[in-house]
Parts: sequence; structure tokens; C-alpha cells
Amino acid sequence: DQEISAAFERTVSRVHSLREGFDRCAICCDAPPYKRKELSADYKAQRDAPPPQAIEQFRRVKERLVADGLLLWASQGHEADDVIATAVQYAVRDELAVVIASADKDLFCLVDDARHIALLPPMNGGGLVTEAVCVEKFGVAPVLIPELLALMGDKSDNVPGVPGVGKVNAAKLLEKYGPTVEEVITNSPTIENERMRNLIMENVDGIRLARKL
Repeated sequence: DQEISAAFERTVSRVHSLREGFDRCAICCDAPPYKRKELSADYKAQRDAPPPQAIEQFRRVKERLVADGLLLWASQGHEADDVIATAVQYAVRDELAVVIASADKDLFCLVDDARHIALLPPMNGGGLVTEAVCVEKFGVAPVLIPELLALMGDKSDNVPGVPGVGKVNAAKLLEKYGPTVEEVITNSPTIENERMRNLIMENVDGIRLARKL
């Protein structure tokens, strides 16, 4: 039962500063244990459990935000990303413009200029992430981010992807043999680079699991 920390105060104040100027605001939270663990026991298995003090401080942050009149959304077994992605669909249906305050690369797949969905990484002050920014950063359009991550993997989630295939090669594979990973798999016998061809053909199950995750 430690005293409120500086991290608590910074988090609360940052949330309040991010919501300024918006008509509606919701804070989306993780609610483990995650359903993705049913697909892969290795999912996020490399992460250390947070210390009890951190869990308690986080509980108090959420308690404080609720007391301040903000919405907190979570769904048991799902991650904040899942809740955000679901909420975005409802917001767009109601013709709302959406700004997602996150730097999580998984959420880049939601960026859509035509539907007025943008990302705002909260820490770097770099401005809104649009489709053009996504293409510049990853080499693919937002809608292809899940395909890209299925090939290159995601170390933060302990999803291996294809060994030896990074962001650049993954983007090239999707451009030439995709645009989906299923099409890359189907077209893998025609991949000109022998090493790359073998890597894809030897890791079909891993690619499909990564895409599902």
C-alpha cells in the first residue's frame, strides 16, 4: 500500500491532456487472461509479471479516471487493442471522426483517411498518423499491417513470424505475391529467391498462426 507515485500522476494528467478538444473519450484496458493464449501458449510468455506495486498503482489510476467522469472499457479475455478496434467500428457507423491515442503498431491497421480514423502516438509529439505515414513507416497500407506482422513476427507479443524475414522483405513479398499472406503461401513456389521461397514454404503453419493471433 505505497503512496501514490509520480507515474500515477503523470498517467492521469496525460490522459486528461490527450482528451482535450474531443467530444467523447473512452480509455480501453486489457482484461487478462487473454483468449489468444488458447491459440498459442507462447503468446506474450516472455513478459515478466508486473510487481504487485505496479498492479496496485494501475488499479488506482483506473479508479481515479472513473472518479473523474471518464469511461473505461474492457472485455474479459481481450486486450485494449481489441476493444479499441471494436469501438472504432461503432464510432464510424455513427459517422464520428476517431483519433486513437496509442503508439501500438497493431493499431496502425485501423488508420483510414476516408473514414477519418487516425492514430496519435501520445509520447513523441509527431502529430497524427495517416495512411501516408503508415506506408512510409512500414512500406504497406494500413489494411495490410496484419499480413506484414504475420510474416515479420512481433517480438513484443512473442509471435515469431518467419525467421529471417524483416519489415522490408515482408512488404516486398506482399507487394509481389500477395497482398495477403494466404496468397503469398499459395504463390510461394513461384518466389524467385530460393532462400525466401524455402523460408515461406517451411513456415506455413507459423505464418497462419501468426496471422490468426
